[in-house]
Amino acid sequence: MIFLLLACSKPPCTDPLAQTSSLIDIFVRLEEDKCLHEQDSQLLQTRMSTYHTQTTLHCDQVYRRSSVDGLKFDGPEELVLQSASVADVVIDGVGRHIIAYNDTHPTRLSTTAQEKPSVFWERGLIGFGGLGLAIDPMNDTPLQFIEPNLHLETPLELVDPDIGITNDGLYRLNFFAVQPTMMNRTQHGPMASAKPHHFYRTVSSSLTEFPTPDIIVSSSEGSNGGADPAMLSLKDGSEILFVGPLDHTTMAWVSSNGNDWPRFEPPTFNTRQRFATPDALADPKGGYRLYGMTNGRPGEFQVSLSKDGKQYGKSKVVLRQPNAFNISVGVDPVGVWWVYYNKTDMACVEKWGATKILPPTQGAQGIPPL
Repeated sequence: MIFLLLACSKPPCTDPLAQTSSLIDIFVRLEEDKCLHEQDSQLLQTRMSTYHTQTTLHCDQVYRRSSVDGLKFDGPEELVLQSASVADVVIDGVGRHIIAYNDTHPTRLSTTAQEKPSVFWERGLIGFGGLGLAIDPMNDTPLQFIEPNLHLETPLELVDPDIGITNDGLYRLNFFAVQPTMMNRTQHGPMASAKPHHFYRTVSSSLTEFPTPDIIVSSSEGSNGGADPAMLSLKDGSEILFVGPLDHTTMAWVSSNGNDWPRFEPPTFNTRQRFATPDALADPKGGYRLYGMTNGRPGEFQVSLSKDGKQYGKSKVVLRQPNAFNISVGVDPVGVWWVYYNKTDMACVEKWGATKILPPTQGAQGIPPL
């Protein structure tokens, strides 16, 4: 049996990949041949079971807290999502929390490959690096899970999504992504991919259908090219893409209209803020805020204030939450601020025998490279 996704430009996958093939070999077949053999899907499940012992991403949970002013988040902690990482929130005019995140559910990738592999062209390699999208109406009803179609040209390892609303009311999605042929075969994670690192943008009036995203910045900055994009809309219609950390601080690229970007140029400016996983938003009372996890200090989250969105003052701590990482902040129509962040589900870690991301080696661990 053969799983065909689209009209293949090459002959169908009549023969399975070798049993020694790696995860990346399987992803590359998806990218280049647009199909998988049934045995490839079975091999994918085996490779992912090994992968889940080498990383804890599938054990990430999303929590949130509230604040009256966004300067001290002391509201009660709430669990929002399981098997979800690097969540980003935007709050719309009626108070709904729209949450974009990395869908890292441990069975999502293999199940999708078996049942509906075309989803990889809609949301990326979900369960490995792909888009999850949910709405919390904030009225004591369950989360509403959305299945957006991004009309991707290739099944991307899509991570670090940033969801926002433009000045004219459209939904804007940004993310960092790596195509399979550019993945690092000796080390887990998109940060290990070769430079330049590509950051994407797409805008839509609907949360279910987005036009094919454009690459707006291809970064070769710093030692790694960066990750964790965050977008800020200014009152004059310009947009700022923040990326961090680039070695030490969060850098920024500016577009005058949101469409024309200095794709291959160095950053427009350096925020001089030592933030990882930055997030930026306008303050309803005026000015702008840049939040982030203090680089190198998991569990410590800070904010820096700006009048113009480009010059930021001395940062201050807004939350210390042991064992927490990543951050996103939103403010609702009544002026309540909300912070979202990750923690690791230790019961999940124990179940899988998982460890933090490590570069596998053939000799030391007895497993094939990625």
